[in-house]
Amino acid sequence: MIDIIPPCEVKGIHHIGIAVSDINLAAQYYQTTFNIKEAPTLENHEFSVLGIFLPVNGVHLELLQGTNPDSLISKFIAEKGEGIHHLCFEVDDIQKSIDTLLARDIKLLDTTPRQGFIGPVAFLHPKSSRGVLVELAQHE
Repeated sequence: MIDIIPPCEVKGIHHIGIAVSDINLAAQYYQTTFNIKEAPTLENHEFSVLGIFLPVNGVHLELLQGTNPDSLISKFIAEKGEGIHHLCFEVDDIQKSIDTLLARDIKLLDTTPRQGFIGPVAFLHPKSSRGVLVELAQHE
């Protein structure tokens, strides 16, 4: 009998990450153009990034600004310009999700979770997800 590896279970889409050059101007644009509520600015030193999660009917727009030229977001903007950076799925157990994906031969950028803004995260390699940078997040 062949063991079938189950899929990675997700709770839903948590956010769409958007790389921006000026997080305050970008937040103001989305808030005033689409009547989105204000949200606090967060900082993640490991990723060298500022972030704001703007709530939109159960999903968030995560605005991301690099805090130095070497941050991944700053490099992304230098190469591709501002725009959609990644898609984030929320999971219940991030390590179980990572293990499931590895067992399915999915390439990951993170094989152990790193600390995101609001809990542990891990990223799939875009080559394993049809050209899309996918984040898994377990929110605390």
